[in-house]
Amino acid sequence: MEFFEELKQRAEQGDESAFRQLDSWRNRLIKQSPKRQGIFPEKEIDQFYIEISNRGSVHAQYHMGKIFERDGNYYEAMNWYLKSAEQGFWLSQIKLADVFQSGEHGIEQDYDKAMQWYLRAEAQGSATASRMVGWFYEHGYGVKQNFSEAIIWYKKAAKSSADDCVVLHDLVRLLCKCGKYEEALEWLAEATKEHPNLCKWVGAYYEQGKGTEKNIDEAMRWYKKGAQNGSSSSKIFYGKKLFEQKDYADALAWFEKAISDKAVSDNTKKEVQNYIEKCQKSLNASNNGTLVVKGEGVEKITSKEPIANNFDVLLQQLQSLIGLNEVKHEVSTLVNLLKLQSMRKQHGLPEIPLSRHLVFVGNPGTGKTTVARLLSEIYHQLGILSKGQLIEVDRSGLVAGYVGQTALKTQEVIQSALGGILFIDEAYTLAKSDSSNDFGQEAIDTILKAMEDHQDDFVVIVAGYPDLMKTFINSNPGLKSRFNKYIYFQDYNPKELLDIFKLQCKNAGLILEDGASEIAFGYLQKTYEHRDSNFANGRSVRNYFERVLSNQANRLAMQVAVSETDLVTLSKDDVINVAADTTM
Repeated sequence: MEFFEELKQRAEQGDESAFRQLDSWRNRLIKQSPKRQGIFPEKEIDQFYIEISNRGSVHAQYHMGKIFERDGNYYEAMNWYLKSAEQGFWLSQIKLADVFQSGEHGIEQDYDKAMQWYLRAEAQGSATASRMVGWFYEHGYGVKQNFSEAIIWYKKAAKSSADDCVVLHDLVRLLCKCGKYEEALEWLAEATKEHPNLCKWVGAYYEQGKGTEKNIDEAMRWYKKGAQNGSSSSKIFYGKKLFEQKDYADALAWFEKAISDKAVSDNTKKEVQNYIEKCQKSLNASNNGTLVVKGEGVEKITSKEPIANNFDVLLQQLQSLIGLNEVKHEVSTLVNLLKLQSMRKQHGLPEIPLSRHLVFVGNPGTGKTTVARLLSEIYHQLGILSKGQLIEVDRSGLVAGYVGQTALKTQEVIQSALGGILFIDEAYTLAKSDSSNDFGQEAIDTILKAMEDHQDDFVVIVAGYPDLMKTFINSNPGLKSRFNKYIYFQDYNPKELLDIFKLQCKNAGLILEDGASEIAFGYLQKTYEHRDSNFANGRSVRNYFERVLSNQANRLAMQVAVSETDLVTLSKDDVINVAADTTM
């Protein structure tokens, strides 16, 4: 009883944490049988709330509202919230704003009233209210849509709540939407002092050249800073970046640091252990190899076993991709032909002409770039390509605006791709148009010449929509003679779309509440059945996943206390609210 009396005293003094503890006890007591209700019944807490509410405690009035709301008595709950809110208690003001915003508990949705209550709560210093005012301006709820005004409110919220990453996320997202990458980068860099895990966001800006010049070294410096000062997720992220750069020794060290963290989930440990095994295999291959100079670069000659290990890893990565069964079969067949070609060469048999250039045909988001990246490494492991890098471009990366410039621009791209694969997305846009100022054909001619001049160490993959790609290849005899191997990427079916969504959740350390998966499947199935030209397969799922995350962020922003379980759980409401949106 002593502890209970101490909590009562603190509550009477307006200590909100004491009220939260009393609420928590009350909820546990209700779930217990009367014999196990401990030192005091929940009715004693209710009586205490009523007494100090009648004495004018705005905290108690707010918690009385919560009690009635949980019991389903919304009319009484609203009366208590209103009584507390009118006296200036910001939590009650936020609650009323939320009710008017969502139109729940029998209250008609009214954005004007919601905005009024948010503004009153903001006047009390509530960062949550500042954020929601910004949210209303961003989306035009009850006010005229105004991104500049929204940014002002988001900044105000971010300054008064430096420890709230949700507010920062909204601010940075909108700054980027308005093209203000440099300002977004400044906010992120400042926030890393309190949140080292945000270092990977800063690094991504340097890696992608957003708000600053593209600088991979600076990006890696930020990734490392996050790994050194942040959580295990930042260590894993940095390890993956090192792995991408083939720095297997350092990657292994960071993966091992991360996996030793007791807070890492079992699923994440499995993923990290997989990377550890890949690093160890790659290091074994390196230790068994010799480096020799070849032209401008370096070629590694290794024993057959290490090459097989690396090669097997790449094939496993290909087979682990969701869906794409026909693609996997076609790529495996192509690889087997190339291996056969290599064996014939070793035995001094005549080489059979075999085109290594490919046409990837399929709609957006079907994994074409991912498969191309794996192929570049596979070709390198087979000794077909000296470096194995993938250079991805579209028309804008090849075509210039004046005569003669396109050839130079295209040649620069080709030089960066020698020893690897040049991947041209939406390649059909290079075909001749009716305009005399279109220089796409100049780019095509330059590429065809390079394919002839560097046929032993240069591969080109062109990709795009099915019908347009066939027309493109058939429009030019030079293209038709060099691109005779097509790989078709089918749209993902609903089950595969759900698998992609679940994988994105898993990679983000998120779990789906019971029933949420079924709701997501229903939505993805409906979207698949009614897909149109805007449907983008994996990219559409990514957009869907991000909207679910936004719903989770908005839901948690309304909670006074957020637990780790809350942070990693996607509820049915998060998914349902997205499913209500008809766009993908």
